[in-house]
Amino acid sequence: MSLGGFLLVAFVWTGLVALGAELFTRGDQRPHFSQAVWRGAAALMILPWLTAGAAYLWPSAVADLPIPDVPDMDFVGLPMLEETVGRDGSVTYPLTAGMALAGILVGGWLLRIVCALRAQARLQQLKSSARPVEGSVIVDSAEACAAQLEMRGVPSVSAIEDLASPFAAGIGARTIYLPRHLLDSGHEPMIIAHESVHIARGDLIARPFERLIADIIWFSPFA
Repeated sequence: MSLGGFLLVAFVWTGLVALGAELFTRGDQRPHFSQAVWRGAAALMILPWLTAGAAYLWPSAVADLPIPDVPDMDFVGLPMLEETVGRDGSVTYPLTAGMALAGILVGGWLLRIVCALRAQARLQQLKSSARPVEGSVIVDSAEACAAQLEMRGVPSVSAIEDLASPFAAGIGARTIYLPRHLLDSGHEPMIIAHESVHIARGDLIARPFERLIADIIWFSPFA
């Protein structure tokens, strides 16, 4: 299978998985069920890539599986090329559609990496400028949300000197970050409740993996 054929299979596969998830979550479904379905869909979308990787690294592991041939790629992920030997003995590799497609694919990955690094730098900048919030309303809201959602611990709340959106971050110690201009808006309990739900349902762990899958399959809007 050519690289173009593989990408087409991956594109169609993500569409089918997204359609299946949409059908499963139609109607009045429980939020936990819908969340589990879509997280499962995200994991399934990467299946063709895992299969291709396994076939390349461990051919015997997939030799008996009823799957189509995977792209014939060399160690840098580019399709194998037919070299042309000139009269003077020089070897040239003509530009092919596969090479162009591989260049576009890798270019998209590099762009997503740059965007991710910029976003991470921005996140760390916001976190470094944060200061703990001691207001009783905010602390009480965080404690109430933690109790209602049966969280293991109460997330701390910090204020950031920026006009960014509120967000939650942290793996061990969870923190909710609020822009300072929202501290006296009267909406603090609602904002803390919203961010607490993200923490309680595991978004701080699951979302990076979902984002990684979307970055790998950047050419598919379904991903």
